[in-house]
Amino acid sequence: MKLITTLIFCFGLLQTFAQTKYRVYSTQPNQNTFFLKFDGRLVSTLDSADYIGNIQETKEGEGLFNLVETYKNGSKKCFAKIRFYNPYLGVVEGKVLSYFSNGKIESIEDFGHSRRLMGDSFYYYPNGKIKEIVNYKFDDSYKYKKVVKLIADTSGLNLLDEKATGKVLITDFDSTTTSGYYSNGKKKGKWIINNFGKNVKHEEIYRNDILVSGLLIDSKGNQSFYKYIKTKPSFNKKIVEDTYADVQARIDLYKTSLDKKKGIVVIKFDVSEKAV
Repeated sequence: MKLITTLIFCFGLLQTFAQTKYRVYSTQPNQNTFFLKFDGRLVSTLDSADYIGNIQETKEGEGLFNLVETYKNGSKKCFAKIRFYNPYLGVVEGKVLSYFSNGKIESIEDFGHSRRLMGDSFYYYPNGKIKEIVNYKFDDSYKYKKVVKLIADTSGLNLLDEKATGKVLITDFDSTTTSGYYSNGKKKGKWIINNFGKNVKHEEIYRNDILVSGLLIDSKGNQSFYKYIKTKPSFNKKIVEDTYADVQARIDLYKTSLDKKKGIVVIKFDVSEKAV
């Protein structure tokens, strides 16, 4: 099985990772409107897009850009402040407002200078009712903490007590039923997620909000086990160096056609799970 990772870079900001196959292409210089799919892919025409991203300059000296996303029907999808003139780099700061296609607010999140969520984040159901309030912070030992403060059903009724403890049973609007237990704002014990629309079931075991193990049962009854991975994927140093040099050489070919103007380079990698 292959994992497809799409990375987008601005000239002068290029950083690359391991790869087995890739292709490079550029968009028009100084372009500030992007056509995108819900899975994050960049497409060339409005007809093939799910939504539109537009980057706008802000006040002089602010150092940030406005990212305004809209659905194809013109309704708002997202508003955020971003660090780079690019919808994909993901370097947001401050509040990020996201909306459902029906116009109701989907989430309100606040990103600090650490580029992580900080303070309270608010999440909603498509009917406008509050769904979840989650607090993010660094503790005294500078460990990043996530604590759930409120979990509500689709009517907006909070299912946790004042200590953020209690049993949760929710049937969402997409026919997904979630059941489990929170202790002091953290998942504990067995959690079951049933997606009746897709006939898929997850059974997961949590300890102090950390996934210990999980079982996926698909629509055909096949079972797959998974668990929390403590060791994150990494790449051989030589692969990174060789890949960077190779990709940079290919990008240089486009500089003459762009007449030294700034633009965006899209690099698509097919990353194999096998070590190379």
